[in-house]
Amino acid sequence: MEQQYVEWDYFFYPLPEDGDEDPPTWREIRTLRDFVERFGHADEIPADYAARRLMSLCDEDQQVEERGDFANKGDRVSWFLWDLGMFMPRYQRAVLKVVEAVRALSVLERTEDQILSGRFADSLLGWNRLDKFEEIWNDRSIYFSNVNRYGSFPFEGLGGCVITNAFQANHLSIYPPSSPRSPELCRGFYTIVFALEQDPWNHTPRLPYSRHDKRNAYGHIQMLNTDLRCLSPFIEISGSVLFYFLDRKDLTSLEALKLPNSNLWKGDSLFTMQRWQFWKERLLWISKQDELMNLTRELAAKLVRSMQNIEKNKI
Repeated sequence: MEQQYVEWDYFFYPLPEDGDEDPPTWREIRTLRDFVERFGHADEIPADYAARRLMSLCDEDQQVEERGDFANKGDRVSWFLWDLGMFMPRYQRAVLKVVEAVRALSVLERTEDQILSGRFADSLLGWNRLDKFEEIWNDRSIYFSNVNRYGSFPFEGLGGCVITNAFQANHLSIYPPSSPRSPELCRGFYTIVFALEQDPWNHTPRLPYSRHDKRNAYGHIQMLNTDLRCLSPFIEISGSVLFYFLDRKDLTSLEALKLPNSNLWKGDSLFTMQRWQFWKERLLWISKQDELMNLTRELAAKLVRSMQNIEKNKI
């Protein structure tokens, strides 16, 4: 427990050099900390109670007085929720439950004076919907999954990519979509297709900002060390959700994104059982490649077992 509280110092005592003019307040930090640490336990705090306390505007006048135009309840809480999910991934599911609870609030708590004067009235709806969180969710997911997936040196950006994908996979697991066009679902399929359906010896992802790629063929297959970790959450956490869309998800748009002469999948563009089996074959192949890290090969074998368990549970 002591180690957990040390982790929270990241939020309680933000570094001045980080340049955050509107960091979360201690009340907000304590409220969210108490909720996420008890989430799933016998003494769990009701999500609606935590949401009301987290979004209460009763102390917001003080923040405006101290921080001026930088003070923005909706933006501040949204960034706090995102940063917590990224900094402490084990709390991602709890964070998503808080987001849901905030959006379900009928009103945000205000003082009588705030109500009579109409303070914050123009911002209430957007704060209640956590519009900023939606914006952050979309923008940062794209950034970590694409732009910062590879860098100039091995594994640059790896952590952010894996944790972001875990966030999205947890969202899929908690809120399984009914539509095959779900952004999180599309991200999962894209990540898997990108890694398993292209020739790793030849495909070279384009580096951002036109940076020159100096890697050789050996370096290209080493990218699988990154690729496999990036796709793993979508199988380990939300694989059953993807499996639900067998024969329902068309992957034609992803086919067009593959690099020339690198496509290994020769079957139908639909997500079928044959394609699922092909992914397992590719993972088995990866598990036997001595050029890769031991952890990568072990993870590939583990993902095969996860896929087999998903199949058994769906029979």
